[in-house]
Amino acid sequence: MKERSETQKGPRRADWLFVYPVATVLAGAKAKLVYHETRGEFWRAEREKAVAAIKGAGFEVREYEVTGGKDVQVVVDSSLQARLSQCSAKIREHISKIKEYRQWVAVLETQAPTEHIDLHMDDALYFGVAQDEAPE
Repeated sequence: MKERSETQKGPRRADWLFVYPVATVLAGAKAKLVYHETRGEFWRAEREKAVAAIKGAGFEVREYEVTGGKDVQVVVDSSLQARLSQCSAKIREHISKIKEYRQWVAVLETQAPTEHIDLHMDDALYFGVAQDEAPE
C-alpha cells in the first residue's frame, strides 16, 4: 500500500493505493461486464412485459365536456407508464456500463497477467476486487 506525504492534511484513506495483479482486475472487469449484460437482458425482457401490459389493458379513455362538444383523452395507467420508464432507464444504464467494462477488458487484456496495478479503494470496488458487501 502506498501513502501520500506526511505534509498533506485531511483523511488519507482516499489516497491509499492497493496493489492488485492485472489478472485479478481483468477477472473483476469481466465479471462486471457479464453482470451488466445479464441485467441489461433482464430489463429488456421487463420492458417487453410492460409494453405488452400497456397494449393489453393499460389504456383509459377520458371524455371532457368542452365548448362545442366533447374532447377525448387516452391515458395510460400511471403504474404501467412508470414501469416502462424504469425499464428504459435501466436498459440505458446497463448499456453504458457494458460499454465501459468492454473497454476496460480490452485494455487490461493488453497487459501481462502477472503485472501489478495500483488501485484506490473506489477503483477496487468498481472492478469488484474488493468486497463491497458486509459478510453475512
